[in-house]
Amino acid sequence: MDDLLRLLTCPARRVVGTARMTAHAVADAAVVAVGVRLHSFRDLEVLRVRREVRAAVQLFEDRGWTAEPRSYHRDPPPIDLGDADVSFEYSRGSGVEMERIELDSGYEPNAREPGRTRWMAYERNRRFHLRLVAAPDPTDDWVICVHGTGMGFDTVDSRAFDVRRLTRELGLNVALPVLPLSGPRKSTGLHNLQFPTNDQMDSIHGLAQAVWELRRTVDHLRERGAATITVHGISLGGYVAALAASLVPGVDRVIAGVPASSLHLLFEERLDPVGDALHHESLSVGRRIHGPVDPLLLEPIVPVDDLFVYAGLVDRMAPRRYHAVPLWDHWGRPAHCWYPGGHVGFARSPHVRRFVTAALTTPISAAPAQRL
Repeated sequence: MDDLLRLLTCPARRVVGTARMTAHAVADAAVVAVGVRLHSFRDLEVLRVRREVRAAVQLFEDRGWTAEPRSYHRDPPPIDLGDADVSFEYSRGSGVEMERIELDSGYEPNAREPGRTRWMAYERNRRFHLRLVAAPDPTDDWVICVHGTGMGFDTVDSRAFDVRRLTRELGLNVALPVLPLSGPRKSTGLHNLQFPTNDQMDSIHGLAQAVWELRRTVDHLRERGAATITVHGISLGGYVAALAASLVPGVDRVIAGVPASSLHLLFEERLDPVGDALHHESLSVGRRIHGPVDPLLLEPIVPVDDLFVYAGLVDRMAPRRYHAVPLWDHWGRPAHCWYPGGHVGFARSPHVRRFVTAALTTPISAAPAQRL
């Protein structure tokens, strides 16, 4: 709030700005309220989560994943288009020609992990969906746009990232992966958001699968001749982008937009009244297994000059001071934009538009031979 008061320096701007900020905050609060309801748990589910977390803590310590979080992640195979369903079609809602690649994800939780059988039972989630949009003029520069919770649909994602502008004005090729349990990969109805959820093991597996598939995407783009690859994520996608900065070799630049950055805080902020005490207990224990998917506990391999963060001053879904600011500080305080607005209002913010444009057009700091 202090940042906001300093921003609004004259009386007229203060009145208009405060009203606008209030509207942003109310919009965020409404979305959060719906999210909490959709992620509600029953008593037996809370007990099951607690049992799984306790078993996972022992397994993670035995396998060394607590001490060496990177070792939790395995190397994925390359994308073989011979085993994929590939199609081209004009997406009327987004107004762009898309190449669609659908194939088996190949991701499986590690052996003996609690929740493994349940995760593998999400049949539709076992198929990975990747959409590619080429710039009108040939280019070797790519941006991977990672969507947020409840997204994963052509029109929604294309508009959120303004794909037409990225391709036609900035001359970038665009890749749009669909995150686990999102869009066409959802295992249940449209309005039952499953990822992230208060179920800790499902959320850990979802993030691990997102990293697995992002690595396959990066490798595939390199095979296509990509010279530079940027990962730009929003909200949950901002979390995945933050993980990419530490876990995905071959990424040149990362833009974390309105990011969440702490799995523990995401759980805590969305606790359901049912089984609240039990859930607090499992959250406290669960911190010990979050390391492999916690960007604040992983060191980035992308140089600080190629890292970018933006967040809203009145964000109520992933509050800036709890998520974006700790991430920015952990990354060595790279270029950032704290814009006057909330979480869901980023897409219409001129501050965000200018910041992202500047980030995408800034030369990569490290030569290819210096990148991991």
